[in-house]
Amino acid sequence: MAIFLSGRSTENTVPNRIPALLVAAFSIILFGTALGSTGLYREEPHRVRVGAPLVLALEPLFLMYTTAFRTFVVGEERVERSRE
Repeated sequence: MAIFLSGRSTENTVPNRIPALLVAAFSIILFGTALGSTGLYREEPHRVRVGAPLVLALEPLFLMYTTAFRTFVVGEERVERSRE
């Protein structure tokens, strides 16, 4: 799914590439979880925590996706607050 979303050629490429990164990050996190739960960590202990740093990337990626979706798909523009 990540490859499909990132390679899809439409006018809204940014909102398609960010979910591709999210899906790839979730896949790597689930890979580490599957290694830990199946006991394969005994054979390859260096791969158990491969997804740990990606947990920190999920929130910024989701924020970028919602911002890109609002900007490119919905067409909302950023409104500056006036300071009075």
